[in-house]
Amino acid sequence: MIFLLNVMAATEDASVASVGEMDFSGLFIKMVILLLLIVLLGFLLLKFVGRTNPWVAKGGANHFELVSWHRLDQKKSVYVVRIGKRVFALGGSEHSVNLISELNPSDLIDEA
Repeated sequence: MIFLLNVMAATEDASVASVGEMDFSGLFIKMVILLLLIVLLGFLLLKFVGRTNPWVAKGGANHFELVSWHRLDQKKSVYVVRIGKRVFALGGSEHSVNLISELNPSDLIDEA
C-alpha cells in the first residue's frame, strides 16, 4: 500500500514538473499555423461567395447587376442597378425599395 502511494506521488510530481518545464514554442508554432489556415480558408470562402453573389451576377440568363450603391444613413441607401440594357436609380430603406428614375446607360462612368 505504501509502495502504491509512493508511486502515485512520484507520478504526480513528474507530471507537475513536466508542465513547468514544457516548451511552449511548439504550441505557439501550431497556433500560428492553425491561425494562418483559418485566415486562408476565410479568404477563399469570401472569394467564392463573391463570385456567386447574386447582386453581381453577370452573363447567363441573369441580367441583373448592381452597378453601385451609396449609404445615406444607417437604414437608407441609393442603388444604381442595370437590368438588361436599362439602368435605374433605386432608393432603399428598411421596409421598401422605390424607383427614383431611369438613367441613361451612356451617362454611367466605366471604372474598368
